[in-house]
Amino acid sequence: MFFARASTVKFLMTVFLMMSPVAFADVDPTATRDYLNFLIRLNNSSPLEHAASRGTMGLSLGLGFGIYHHGVDSDILREHWRSPMQDNSHTQADRNRIAIPRLYVHKGLPASLDVGLVLGQEVATKARLISGYIQWTAIEGLGMPAVGVRGSLSRLMGLATTDASAIGADGIISYSVLKMLTVYTTIGLSRHQIEVRSGQNYGTDFGLTKTGEGGLEKVLVGRSRSFGLQFLLLPPFFVSTAEVQLNGDSTLNYLAKISVGM
Repeated sequence: MFFARASTVKFLMTVFLMMSPVAFADVDPTATRDYLNFLIRLNNSSPLEHAASRGTMGLSLGLGFGIYHHGVDSDILREHWRSPMQDNSHTQADRNRIAIPRLYVHKGLPASLDVGLVLGQEVATKARLISGYIQWTAIEGLGMPAVGVRGSLSRLMGLATTDASAIGADGIISYSVLKMLTVYTTIGLSRHQIEVRSGQNYGTDFGLTKTGEGGLEKVLVGRSRSFGLQFLLLPPFFVSTAEVQLNGDSTLNYLAKISVGM
């Protein structure tokens, strides 16, 4: 009799969980790490600028995009890489890369300082990326490499369950050939604060450090390197730039822009 009652209780509990509107599924640590690394790479926003200062008359506007390959589990991506207005059946989760169009604004200031803004929005989910930066050219001379440093603040917004922000610093070295072709490389370090919610309204329980409504909060350090080429398309105003980024998880990001200005 006891075993019959226990079996009945176990059966009823199973039916209850299956009928429940929210069925949580624990995510293994590898899948969690893949999603966090993906967010880190997204928030390592680059202005696609070399080290030399544009001077007080410098101003440029650009349009471009970033392509991010990833190995994120499709169930995680379907649940968390979506807007609050989307359900978790959108087809974005079936893609192995995400492309984000961007708008670039860059302004030169006195004392070899430059500032800029990068705005991006992913088409399918409307996820928004916002990054602001300040750059200082420490060494610049005719026929010599230029050396600079850059500090940035970045924010990922507009997703149903995910928020991420970052503060970063980069060192930059560049060299121009007759001002027609410029090659540059960067090395950077960034601090990322990431929150992924998985409470009563969401279907995936990460099972790590809990926030008030379930989910996780993480502070992570990211490292990045990049190599870029800038080519003067139509002197002196139209410039094209392409950059390849390598982040700590050994995955490449590809960025490009065409800008107009001085």
